[in-house]
Amino acid sequence: MVNVGTLAGFTLSLLGSRISPIQVDGGGKIKTQNSEAVGILYPGERVDLVVEWDRSSVAEEPQLVIILDQE
Repeated sequence: MVNVGTLAGFTLSLLGSRISPIQVDGGGKIKTQNSEAVGILYPGERVDLVVEWDRSSVAEEPQLVIILDQE
């Protein structure tokens, strides 16, 4: 996932899934942890993700939710 914007960071989630970040810009080590959301991803930042779908709760059409950072 890449934030190609110029003004705001964002938090993202995929309803019905667990997300694990595995790498961030520069290849720095991160603590991998399953979560319902990943954020805040600021303009120009990149993160590689592993998505695990919860088959029992996945809607017919999965939804990507993006919340803009308002600070």
